[in-house]
Amino acid sequence: MRLFRTRRALTLAGAVLAVFVTVAVAAGSAMAHNTGRWVSGDMHTHTFLTDGSNTQAQVAQKAFGTYGLDWFANSEHGGFSSRDPFGNAISPSQPRWWSLRNWSYPVVRDLRPLFPGKTLIQGLEWNAPTHEHVSVGIVSNEPSAVAEFEYRFDKGDTSSNWPDPAVVKTNKTAADTLAGIAWLQARYADSAYVVLNHPSRALSYSAADIRDFLAAGPGVVAGFEGIPGHQREADRGGYGSTNPAARCYQGVDAWAAKIGGVWDSILANGTPFSIFSNSDFHSTAGDFWPGEYQKNWTFADNPHDPKSIVAGLKSGRAFGVQGDLIDGLEFTAESGGEKVAMGDAPIVVRRGRDVVVNVKFHSPKRNNNADSPKVDHVDLIAGSVTGPAVKGTASWDATTNPTARVVRTFGARSIRNLGHGYFSATYVLHDVQGPMYMRLRGTNLPENAPGKTDANGNPLVDQPGANSAANAWGSLWFYSNPVWIGVR
Repeated sequence: MRLFRTRRALTLAGAVLAVFVTVAVAAGSAMAHNTGRWVSGDMHTHTFLTDGSNTQAQVAQKAFGTYGLDWFANSEHGGFSSRDPFGNAISPSQPRWWSLRNWSYPVVRDLRPLFPGKTLIQGLEWNAPTHEHVSVGIVSNEPSAVAEFEYRFDKGDTSSNWPDPAVVKTNKTAADTLAGIAWLQARYADSAYVVLNHPSRALSYSAADIRDFLAAGPGVVAGFEGIPGHQREADRGGYGSTNPAARCYQGVDAWAAKIGGVWDSILANGTPFSIFSNSDFHSTAGDFWPGEYQKNWTFADNPHDPKSIVAGLKSGRAFGVQGDLIDGLEFTAESGGEKVAMGDAPIVVRRGRDVVVNVKFHSPKRNNNADSPKVDHVDLIAGSVTGPAVKGTASWDATTNPTARVVRTFGARSIRNLGHGYFSATYVLHDVQGPMYMRLRGTNLPENAPGKTDANGNPLVDQPGANSAANAWGSLWFYSNPVWIGVR
């Protein structure tokens, strides 16, 4: 596996504009050193303990042994468990907090020594009050912390038998969801993550909700599952609605696939909010195994420390990919001798200066479908940073960023083949006048691919009931997290 290191340090000359305060704070851990490496993982998987079809040992063997992930998280649904770890029915059902402590975590703990050099996280798929599903992990105080969180805040857990009667439930309203995020922020800011799962599937999250979440837990809210699982299902991504806003676009949630949409509206506030790609593995009937088709690549300063992996997830040092279209990415902005990458604080340039954008990626010889993946083109997407949203004003509810656009498409003529699977491209942003962000998307599909891309190479909506494993392997995408530019 050939991966890239990104530069971890930079010097910010002059004052960083106020719109980038949140970026600089969140990226602090990303600026430490040039140590560590990129690791692949998946934070959204299931077993017999809820609605999965395998034991945790079987899932771990596939994720680690067969498909080579460096880390992944078990994330059973909150509420109740009606089966034991081996799939045997139990009666009565046990509260999820109880099964976390007494069944799920002991299995996770005992599996860890069997996979040296790998990281298995005990997580949770939280039923957030008035919303849908959220991946939560707490790599500290195992397993009590995540069990207590589930008991307190999961809307599906109606039990009332926590050993300490002073622990009370807060699991019914939207305010209770914010209380849960604030609880994580107050107790586990350095070891917890919050990622919204399949965000458009039920249209249960708004852009205002995201801003509320980020305000309640700026140190724990990492981002969203913009490339959801269930990529083998007839409705790709498991998005079965007939509403285009609640469907995938070549397996990618509309928040990310639609340029200028919800994700871009959040980035316009100067706020890191990262994209992730998970299997949501339940069974092979509609899903790929963890690591078989989708991966999150994350830079970890210490790849064997779960807290370092969590820090990487929250820093923005990450990209998501389908079908191993790429397995390494270096995406930087450079000006005046300074260079920043994904996860770094903004490069700050004088108004009117040029910024050089460099993209370097690696594609493997074969993916897990025995195909030789090849990137057809990469879009460089840029948008203005207009400033922080203000609660109570229209900016808090904004769902679009009309400044977001493709500023450059790197195709066959502009992508340089460096050999051995490496490719690169360069673009100069001339006369930068204001703060901005840039992000990447790439695909193996050409423009005007029938039923898959339009004349500009944008992904088309997935048609109901038309997906298959073969279709998924034939339509591959990667999405990067942002690189930021400030102006003084």
